[in-house]
Amino acid sequence: MHKKKSLFRRKGFWIMAIILGVLGTGGYYAYPMFTATEVEAADDTPVQTAVARQGDLVIFASGSGTIVAPAEISIGFDESGVLAELSLGVGDWVEAGQAIAVLKTYNSEEEIALAISNAEIAILNAQITLDEIYETWETDVASALQAVANSQQAVEDAEVAFRRTGLTASQSTIDTEYADMILAQDALEKAEENFEPVSNRPEDNLERARLQSELSAAQQAYDNAVANYNAAISTSDDTEQAIAEADLALANAQIADAQRAYERIKNGPDPDEITLAEAQLENAQLQLVLDQQMRAYLDLHAPIDGTVLEITADVGEALGTNAFITLADLSQPLLEVYLDETDLDKVAVGFEVEIIFDAFPNDLFQGRIIEVDPTLFESSNVTAVRALVSLDPDSFAKPVTLPIGLNASVDVVGGRAEDAVLVPVEALRELSPGEFAVFVMVDGEPELRIVEVGLVDFTSAEIISGVAAGEIVTTGIVETE
Repeated sequence: MHKKKSLFRRKGFWIMAIILGVLGTGGYYAYPMFTATEVEAADDTPVQTAVARQGDLVIFASGSGTIVAPAEISIGFDESGVLAELSLGVGDWVEAGQAIAVLKTYNSEEEIALAISNAEIAILNAQITLDEIYETWETDVASALQAVANSQQAVEDAEVAFRRTGLTASQSTIDTEYADMILAQDALEKAEENFEPVSNRPEDNLERARLQSELSAAQQAYDNAVANYNAAISTSDDTEQAIAEADLALANAQIADAQRAYERIKNGPDPDEITLAEAQLENAQLQLVLDQQMRAYLDLHAPIDGTVLEITADVGEALGTNAFITLADLSQPLLEVYLDETDLDKVAVGFEVEIIFDAFPNDLFQGRIIEVDPTLFESSNVTAVRALVSLDPDSFAKPVTLPIGLNASVDVVGGRAEDAVLVPVEALRELSPGEFAVFVMVDGEPELRIVEVGLVDFTSAEIISGVAAGEIVTTGIVETE
């Protein structure tokens, strides 16, 4: 199922109107108003004064907004085909999991069965290939070990042959070797005579087995004596020794190759070959899963609870894999607002918002900011703060339908002081950055007092400490030393 989520954004023709409206907004209000009086100083210089009053001060930023869906999603089928059924219309409410459309795919039942069968065969072949790799490896290891053993024997034989070519036999050595050969021949003949009477006995006969072993030993001794005698009487020349030396070198090279071949395969089959075979098996298994999911008819289910906003296909129409139904959750509407960038200090997550919709001019809706874009929105060289407001469902009567795109004017409350001591901003005297004072009239004379200042707008300032309600403060020009 293909889904395309919106990010709480639906840009329309009203965007520029919102931005233009934002530029003229942003305001402050304070109440109650101050009563200004004029008193005459001793030197006949008029001093403007005002009474510090108890009241409320609210700082706000004004802007414009429009209703957006908190969750909007576009869906369609994963395969191509013809739209066979459509069980909803624009404006209908659907529940998550509800079947809303049926697609007749281009797959027949026979084609689906054949695809599944082919996928199963591919899995079987891939598994056989993987198994054969391990079986071949076991055979190769056994062969490599045998090759090492054969090469080792060849080296030993070559060493014996090479040593013989290096012998220079004396006559006494020849005589000794000849005598040994004659003795070995006599022993062999005696062993043959001993074995002859029992040769027809069963092979498992102990006497026959003993005499057979003696005969074999006598034969081996005689063969060795003949070889030693022949070596003693032969004249070794350089050519024969060179050949024997070459044979020994070749045997040593062959055993080295055999040992290297064994080392390469002793720890298991080729990792690359195994990886490839396993990947082919996995692909075949995945293909089977996909083929098993093939259907002649596909159902489309709603992924969320919501209202149908748009349908772009009719029954009988050929469809691809593009989305053709748009759903939105309108149960908790959100308001996308734009404010002038100069009001950025008055916009933050959690701030209260007062809303009046154009369609409901006499109703005041409440809400709170739940998101503030980290970057400013810009259009036609105009920048603005963009935020998202969650409406308080208890602030308006139900049922009230707030369709997407409904326009509203908003006031974001940037600060609120209730039952505070308020003085005109003209009464403040800045002694240093962040440090303020006011002149309070005491017995007709201005007295300088350090004050702690809270919220300040264009007309009023909240006095946290230093001045009490009812005291008279100067708002005119008073020279300080």
